[in-house]
Amino acid sequence: MIDSDCAASAEGVVGCGVDARICQLGARGVEGSTPCLGTKGSTFLSASASPFDRSAMEARGFLCDRVDGLYCDRTARACARQRDLGASCQNDDQCPSTAYCSVDVMRTCVPR
Repeated sequence: MIDSDCAASAEGVVGCGVDARICQLGARGVEGSTPCLGTKGSTFLSASASPFDRSAMEARGFLCDRVDGLYCDRTARACARQRDLGASCQNDDQCPSTAYCSVDVMRTCVPR
């Protein structure tokens, strides 16, 4: 199964999940939305890659959009607010789009 095999929905983005065995609906998340399926606009995804967490079992969930200042916190499985410049981080999704998570500066959000 591939993303195009899934029926479209006006509620959000639809794509393959769980190792491409089910279709998942990813509605636009707000801070605290759970379960989050992934981060939309992630710097770790190519333009053709699916934003879905392929290990998630939910048929419905939320995509946390970087445009809205959100990322998918994989530990809490919820949309969380991106961190401020100078804050600690583990990956670029946690920082604003004008910054990145620098491993050279003790894993902090630094300006691009």
